[in-house]
Amino acid sequence: MQKLFQKEKKNILIICILELVISGFTFLNYYLGNFLRINIPSEYIYTILLAIIFVVNIIYLLIIFSKVDNLNNINTKRTNFVLTNNIEEVFSFTESGIIFYDDDFNVIWINDFIDNRIFNIVGKNLIKFNNDFCKILEDKNDTCKLTINNKIYECRCLKELKVVLIKDINQYETLYSTYKNEAPVIFQINLDNYSDVSTMLDESTFSELEVEVRSVIMEWAKENRALLKKVRNDAYIAIIQENAYDTILKGKFELINAVRNIREDDNSLTISIGIGRGINDFVKLNEMSLSALDVALSRGGDQCVVNTYGKNMEFYGGASESKSKRHKVKVKVVAKSINALIQSSDNIYIMGHIDADFDAIGACLGIYEMAKKVNKNVKIIYEDRFVEIKARTAFRTLFEKEEVDEMVIDADSAVKEINENSLLILADVSNPNIVMSKDVLNKIDRAVIIDHHRPGEKLFSQIYSYQESAASSTCEMVTELIRSCEDKINISNEIATYMLAGILLDTNNYKNKTGSRTYEASMILKEYGADNNQASEFLKEEYEEYLLKTKIAANSYTPYYGIVVSVADDEDLIDKPTLAKVANGILDVKEIKACFVIGRVSNESIGISARSDGSVNVQKIMESLDGGGHFSAAATEIKDITVEEAKELLASKMEGFIGDTRITE
Repeated sequence: MQKLFQKEKKNILIICILELVISGFTFLNYYLGNFLRINIPSEYIYTILLAIIFVVNIIYLLIIFSKVDNLNNINTKRTNFVLTNNIEEVFSFTESGIIFYDDDFNVIWINDFIDNRIFNIVGKNLIKFNNDFCKILEDKNDTCKLTINNKIYECRCLKELKVVLIKDINQYETLYSTYKNEAPVIFQINLDNYSDVSTMLDESTFSELEVEVRSVIMEWAKENRALLKKVRNDAYIAIIQENAYDTILKGKFELINAVRNIREDDNSLTISIGIGRGINDFVKLNEMSLSALDVALSRGGDQCVVNTYGKNMEFYGGASESKSKRHKVKVKVVAKSINALIQSSDNIYIMGHIDADFDAIGACLGIYEMAKKVNKNVKIIYEDRFVEIKARTAFRTLFEKEEVDEMVIDADSAVKEINENSLLILADVSNPNIVMSKDVLNKIDRAVIIDHHRPGEKLFSQIYSYQESAASSTCEMVTELIRSCEDKINISNEIATYMLAGILLDTNNYKNKTGSRTYEASMILKEYGADNNQASEFLKEEYEEYLLKTKIAANSYTPYYGIVVSVADDEDLIDKPTLAKVANGILDVKEIKACFVIGRVSNESIGISARSDGSVNVQKIMESLDGGGHFSAAATEIKDITVEEAKELLASKMEGFIGDTRITE
């Protein structure tokens, strides 16, 4: 076609030139006085001339169109010849087929590929032949995969033409499946309390225990065809394939329980596992597995953390309560490290979580005193609307306006001041989704975490972390840091009182997660002048709150033995601390192992507060609902949902975490 137009360009040019010459000469003749002596008036001549030019052009265009039409006919005949004689070779080479069907999805024609590869299905109903055809014939999907005669095909439906195209992708799917099943997975296995148990048991008993543990791990490696290497007395590395990992996952990482159950007393060894998967780069997999192991250990150990490339970490296990690994030497090292970071920074910002309570604000105040000792530019990021009512009231009661103005700064002002050498210290929070200001966290390049909750994934800006899930509260941890600093730090009576209130709140007046170090921290705060009567007064509830607690507790049911779920009316707006108090109160009842309290905490969201006596890991249940907390105390907040829907959602999550102890009527 293109050659034809190239050839006709010359003819078109010649005709145009001739027409221009004749037209110009005729015009010039009449313009110079009709020197050719033509006896016809100029108007007629011009009309005749235009008519001739028009006719000539029309005739020439018809000739061109005729040539184009002839050429198209030749190409069509050639194409039809090729399609008629070779189309089956095309379908065969590409391993593709074509099916024509009618309005009732009955097959009216198939090509040889379908006939040979599947069988003659002319006259049969596609959906009855293979129900997977529904995905493309009746649903909105245009493509789907289906299996016929043990082979995998990809289908595409052209609904307007009532045509189904089928391509054999069995070879590609087999290769992909092999690639996926044989992908490498790295396990980092660590004996959590190896050194502690080795000092508590006599040499022969510990040697027997160590041999048993090694035997269990080696047997596990043999069953899963893992390449196992002992890297230290308390650490192993294993490389397995993805299909073996799937089997281990279905078994819920039984190795953790197997090692723990070797010795059923306080001197049992526990293991933590960090897993890296989802990529074929062994260096990257090793880094991912080590990072996952760090998270598992920081969450208290006796669990598995899976780090899949490009996805969030997943947590399994954690069936035992965290045991404290703190000691005074470690606390002194942490205090020294944090002080060094504070000294090397231009300005320091301290921030807690949204809906900050006594523990969060108290920890911020303690860190403020630490930082103020070595750096003058220290501010607490504080906004009344993000602080719980009682914590806010106590803060305004203890401190004068001038003191508050000196200590605090709002988030917007902090964002404007932050530079590349600023330091943010997060207190009582490590989850970026619940910090008091996400803008501050996103702006900062250097962040330190001090928290007593089990950690999740590492923050992008995190440069140092002190997270001890066995601690009762962050105020307890900060109190120890203050006492361990090289330079003596004196904190005011008001700050000591506020921090003591934080410990009282998180321990429910020393009933939950209370150890010897909790009492030590309380004694230190008393030495600084803490008023325990005033701290207790801050935590007392109003009469209306007491009535509301009673109302919520009255609306309870027991889906499992020892498990209580209390549900507030959807019309009642309830503070989060009230939900926690209801849960703590119900947990005091005999034979109650765990309690979940559901209530509306804002117009947009429902809160769930969970407490247990240590026999149920409520943290894992709350984490499955995008919340978090501790083994025996956790919570979550769910937006755009009703109380009844939250109740049903909680029930579905509990199903997978609590044993088969359902109460039936």
